[in-house]
Amino acid sequence: MFLKKQKKKQQEVTIEENTQIFIEDFKKLVNEGKKESVRSVIKFMANSIQSELLTKCKYNDRNYPEIDYMWAILNSFLLDLSFDFWRKCNIRLKVQNTPIISSVWNHSRMINGLIGLGEINKNPFNGIAFAYNIHAVLIEPLGLVVVDNGNHSVNAAIVYDEGEIIVNTVIDISEVLERYRFDGKKYVSVETNKIVNIENLKNNSEPFTYTFGLLFEMARVLKNAKDENGYVYYDVN
Repeated sequence: MFLKKQKKKQQEVTIEENTQIFIEDFKKLVNEGKKESVRSVIKFMANSIQSELLTKCKYNDRNYPEIDYMWAILNSFLLDLSFDFWRKCNIRLKVQNTPIISSVWNHSRMINGLIGLGEINKNPFNGIAFAYNIHAVLIEPLGLVVVDNGNHSVNAAIVYDEGEIIVNTVIDISEVLERYRFDGKKYVSVETNKIVNIENLKNNSEPFTYTFGLLFEMARVLKNAKDENGYVYYDVN
């Protein structure tokens, strides 16, 4: 007969403390120069977000009437960043190697994409041939792509881990990282520590999901590493 071991009661940790610990751990990964590990972690987290967007597709589209759902996703990185920081580009990226979030919003289009696209369906995703229908934004210094047009076909490419896409806009969020931070629950001012009030954020102050907030703070770590020693974990040349 096995005796049940008494589990030692551990001190509770707040979500704010968890956020600080996670970011410190990520910083160690960056400082160790583990670029492929950094890319893999960011891609894994982007995929976890994509999984939630896919499974809550209809809910997300219908249950946030006070905000623009797709803007709430993009603004989780941009907050109130000026359009002056948007730059046109033409960058070709492999889906397999790139962290991508695609803002699926129509459950019928989403499932049709999974049925009709992909090598396993004898119809490989071709984001180059259909680049005219895809709008993709590269968020620097995070190296993550957010798609806000062609969402359902790119979602299929992410699920099947295949193909390439053309990124046509680059946005460097370094300026907004200087002004705001994510405290584990909300975005706050770096200078005053007051909660922000920004249109098209969830509840005017929150990332769309907790993981978006973590990625925002991870971008800060990458910005600091780039400023200090030119560190960039991804290559878009």
